Amino acid sequence: MNFTSHIQTKRRTLRSTQQALRFIDSELPVELKNQSRWTFARALLVQAERTEKSRDLKCACRQLRQALQNDALLADARPRSSAQTRPPKAMSFDTTL
Repeated sequence: MNFTSHIQTKRRTLRSTQQALRFIDSELPVELKNQSRWTFARALLVQAERTEKSRDLKCACRQLRQALQNDALLADARPRSSAQTRPPKAMSFDTTL
């Protein structure tokens, strides 16, 4: 089943559920493949293939992207760091009371 938009990893472009399953099964290191985010992504991809429902495909794509992003495997993803935080928004106070 083809994705509505391609998913670009750092190594290749995933265009379908079959390619994504092959990527998980053959290209991911075992220590990543056994993590819950990847087993969940794989289960959702299998479900999307089985049902061929757009809703299932959308959920599978979202989980796959999240897993790729969490492990910095998404082409435009940056490694997550707890040190990276947004600067605080400027606060304005109404001083005319």
